[in-house]
Amino acid sequence: MVQMGDQEDRLDLEAEIYDDAIMVPAGTWHNLTNTGDMSRVIVHPRLFSGGD
Repeated sequence: MVQMGDQEDRLDLEAEIYDDAIMVPAGTWHNLTNTGDMSRVIVHPRLFSGGD
């Protein structure tokens, strides 16, 4: 299950996850909960654009 929102104490979106991956927009508070019986791996890539 994933929960997301614009404030730490206001995670308004809550959804079950059935895909292999999810995308959390930058600056979004989020919480991921494994509700299944299989272990999961969380990968947190850092993407940088442009800049000097």
